[in-house]
Amino acid sequence: MKIENKIQGLLKETNRNESIKQRLNKFKSLFKNIDIMPKFDKEVFECLIDKVALGRSNKS
Repeated sequence: MKIENKIQGLLKETNRNESIKQRLNKFKSLFKNIDIMPKFDKEVFECLIDKVALGRSNKS
């Protein structure tokens, strides 16, 4: 049972990592062809910070 649980845990971690990679690639592709903003946009900045903070991990 311990080995099966370990395998299941590793599979979940692998799937989670792949999902993160896919989301990052989508994010990169969205911003790939966008011109530089002429001025700072506080709303966009705060939205991006919220998204990054939510994805943070507290692993030691």
